[in-house]
This record gives sequence, structure tokens and C-alpha cells, in this order.
Amino acid sequence: MFARRRLLSGMVALLAIAGARPALAEEAVSITIDDFRMIEGETWSDDLNYLDYTSGERTSIPIRAQFEVADANTLLYAIQYPGEEQHNNKTAMKLSQDGEFFDGARVSGRTATGSMVTITTLSRGRDDNQPADIQIVYEISADVFKMKKNVRFDDGDAFFNRNVYTFRRQ
Repeated sequence: MFARRRLLSGMVALLAIAGARPALAEEAVSITIDDFRMIEGETWSDDLNYLDYTSGERTSIPIRAQFEVADANTLLYAIQYPGEEQHNNKTAMKLSQDGEFFDGARVSGRTATGSMVTITTLSRGRDDNQPADIQIVYEISADVFKMKKNVRFDDGDAFFNRNVYTFRRQ
């Protein structure tokens, strides 16, 4: 046991010396599809606010969406972009059987404060054609639902906000 602990400490030290980023793996956190039940039904609308990499400015466009819990592991999500219908989309966001992965990303946090549930996922991916850590923060309540995409490029130290989908119950 002691040798194993020393080996792990040595590996962490080597990673720190080499400037390597720590692995995304964190202590297991799980969620259930019930965390999303309060956003089912009706139409939600508000805006998508995103960082336009070309101009460096934040831009907002109107959006509408509907959400449906299809089964114990699936949240269906249909989004419309008024005036830009070619971008309308329907998606099935899947929850793993053990509740530790949502929409292909590891669940790294879950908190409940009053009537709001906040779920955070973390994965490796690409943004602006560059490898990056992708963090999605879901803020869920009966009247407001937000999905925030935060990005940390491999050459960066901190996450920055790439976009926020804000939905308000209509």
C-alpha cells in the first residue's frame, strides 16, 4: 500500500514538473433523469448568448425549445432558432445506467439549492477546431433552465464561457 501511494505521488510530481494537465477523472458523482423532470412539457424560450470567435464579441439570438423525459435514461430536446430554421435540431441526451455520464460527458458535480439543481459535466472535445476540456453546467428549476458551455483550451489555464442557452417557461 505504501509503495503504491509513493508511486502515485511520484507520478503526480512528474506531471506537475512536466506541466501536464491533470486527468479529467474526478470522484464519481451520479444523477438521475428525475433531475430533469421539472423542465418537461410546454414551450420554453429566451436566447442563446455566445462568444463569436471571429469578432471576439458576445452575440445573442432568440431560441425556443421543448423537453421530454422519454425514459429512465433519455431526455429529448427539440430546439428552434426563429429566423434560422435550417439550424433547428432534435437531440436525445442519454444518461448512463449508473448515472455517472450524461450526454457523453462525466458528471463532475451535482448540487441542489432551494428549488434549483445544478449539474456539471466534464469531457475532452474540440472547440474552434482545437482540443479542449469542455465543461457543461446545467442549471435546472421550474421556471428557468440554462446550459452553459465553458471551454479550456490545452494552452490555457482557466475555463471561459463559450455559450449560454437560457430557457424560460412560457
